[in-house]
Amino acid sequence: MTEGQHLLSTLQNAFAKAINMVLPEQQDQLRSDMANLRSNWEQLSIDLNTVQAKVKSVLSRWEDHAEAHNKFAKWLEGNEGIIKGFPDTKGEFGEMKTMLERYKHIQEEVCDKKSDLDHLMTEATELSAWAKNNTTLNETKYLLDRWKALAELVGEKKKFMENEMQEYNSYHAALQETEKWLLQISFQLMAHNSLYITNKEQTIEQIKQHEALLTEIQKYQEVLDELKLKGHGQIDRYVGANPTIRSTIETQLQNVQDSYNSLLNTALQIKNRLTESLTKFQEYENTLESIMKNLDMYETEMTQGLEAPLNNLISAEQSLESARTLHNKLQAEKARLALAVEACEAAAACVSRPGSPLDAPPIQVPAREVEVRTRLDDLIDQVCT
Repeated sequence: MTEGQHLLSTLQNAFAKAINMVLPEQQDQLRSDMANLRSNWEQLSIDLNTVQAKVKSVLSRWEDHAEAHNKFAKWLEGNEGIIKGFPDTKGEFGEMKTMLERYKHIQEEVCDKKSDLDHLMTEATELSAWAKNNTTLNETKYLLDRWKALAELVGEKKKFMENEMQEYNSYHAALQETEKWLLQISFQLMAHNSLYITNKEQTIEQIKQHEALLTEIQKYQEVLDELKLKGHGQIDRYVGANPTIRSTIETQLQNVQDSYNSLLNTALQIKNRLTESLTKFQEYENTLESIMKNLDMYETEMTQGLEAPLNNLISAEQSLESARTLHNKLQAEKARLALAVEACEAAAACVSRPGSPLDAPPIQVPAREVEVRTRLDDLIDQVCT
């Protein structure tokens, strides 16, 4: 264009000199030719500027695309390095939360980068079409594949970390629930151990309640076994990176197992005491019934003895001997009654654990015992008189 401008200027000078030297009929043709040349040159200048602007615009788009492509590739590379590394939390919940937040942040970034990637694909498609070469488009498609792989991988790592936190929380929540349960059962056993029981009916009712509690305690071993599985799962997962976690979790598991064993032994002891007391209360009642039956028989004997005629010395001596024998039998029954009462008191003492003497209600003698004792004393008095 610079050379053309010079040539056009030279031609313009030559035209100015020649225009007055040619015939008039030729001047119009020269002027027309000169005007056409000037117009063509001006149009060429305009067209060239337009093309230059377009080329500069296209070049700028290529440069912008290359810069955006490199920036996106660098972002991918950095996050791929973070995601491909295996998270080492060492069983620390704080580390788990930090890693999870990092994965969530990267996942949000990946989603946000989709618009940038769409713009890159649009530009690459158009630029490759202009260049009639798919190299740029293929390179951008490779970024798209890497972006999809990163999105999938970060989703997997986020889910993995969520599962890891869930397992951690599951173990510690189960441990807390077990400790809470042990404390509750301890209070219930204390309540069972502090009752004041004085008869068979109370003992039977308490046995029913205690057997239900004992069944619950025995079944809870399954819960402890599940807790141990969770605890050993934590050990297996983290012992390589954190060897001290083995002793920590095994101590926790052993403590709850020892507490459970202690509660179970206490429950079994209470059950044995209740069973022993029930047997003694039953023996007490059986003895009372046996004494009452014997008294019925002895009363008949006494009535018969009183109705027998005392006509002579022999019959009087026989009556006296019968009375002595009957008196001895009644005294024996009185001794049996005393032993039965002792057995009843022992049965009550075996299971009664009031918090203090003031908590113990006043002892009420069973009506059947009063009936037996009264009848026995009456018969003894009658025999003695």
